[in-house]
Amino acid sequence: MGEALYKAGDPAQPAAWQEPEELSRHLTLAGEHPQVGGHVFFSGKEVTEDRIGAMARVVADHYQAPADPPR
Repeated sequence: MGEALYKAGDPAQPAAWQEPEELSRHLTLAGEHPQVGGHVFFSGKEVTEDRIGAMARVVADHYQAPADPPR
């Protein structure tokens, strides 16, 4: 599932995207659908920039354990 991290903190986006927890809510919702096998965050520069702490929130809420290596 593609996740629009680039929207987090962008003043041109709706109010929900001004909250660091918005993206985490997307992952929580996706977790309710077994057909979602993972997430890709767009764009890569947004992951390291983490403008409003949205990615840090996602990591804290959803990625507390190391990822399993591919099989």
